[in-house]
Amino acid sequence: MLATVKFVKPERGPAVVKIEAVDATVVAPDVNARPKPMEPTSRKSAMMENAEKVMFPAVGFAEATVREIVEMVVRSHGCEGEPSLVRRHGVNIVLNLPKSDTTLISLSSENISLAETLKYVADQAGLEIEAGEEAILLRPPAAKATAMPEPAAGTPEARLLARARELVIPRLQWKDATVAEGVGLLHAKSRELGLEKNVVNILVIPSQSGPESLVTLDLTNVSLAGALGYVAQLAGLRLEVTASAFVLSPWADKE
Repeated sequence: MLATVKFVKPERGPAVVKIEAVDATVVAPDVNARPKPMEPTSRKSAMMENAEKVMFPAVGFAEATVREIVEMVVRSHGCEGEPSLVRRHGVNIVLNLPKSDTTLISLSSENISLAETLKYVADQAGLEIEAGEEAILLRPPAAKATAMPEPAAGTPEARLLARARELVIPRLQWKDATVAEGVGLLHAKSRELGLEKNVVNILVIPSQSGPESLVTLDLTNVSLAGALGYVAQLAGLRLEVTASAFVLSPWADKE
């Protein structure tokens, strides 16, 4: 069942999210913007194709931050007790936002896809969309790319990377965790899934300058390699694979 999603932000008090069935009366802010269609690309990721299939009969939010909007659409569902529309379509969204996520965005639209909604939000907030195979990432244009070079086939590095891609975690959720805490949670998840025999070593080299970044993730059916990539992106770290371990280290130490 599709849902009608409404975001109401009163003058005082916390924002209110209302999620109703299709036949509910739509009450939305007086903002009549319509996102531009997604520009065609030579190859869309499966994640972006799934995002285009998530259709909302109506979406409305007024003066909401990027994080508030994404949390709203991820939680939206048709009726009580069902997985959300976004989860049912297997879409993961990762936010790499500036320290001050203060841009306020308003939108009122009908028959809009998740992909169009994200494109509109990214345009309004000055963010870029990076559609990977395991998640859609919203990030600042200046954010460093963290994709690892593919190791040569048949090498120990290639075998370790292949093993990390085969280890799939059904649900990974944490908020404001340090990188070390996040890595500990990944190891705990591996043990919980009975993957001790396929344990992957992860080495974290802490930064010697500045405060440690905190990471928030909420992913489903993500590989260990994919999760490490998003941890690196959010923490501003470089991710490398060696013959025996994945290494998360500060960029400054490598440049």
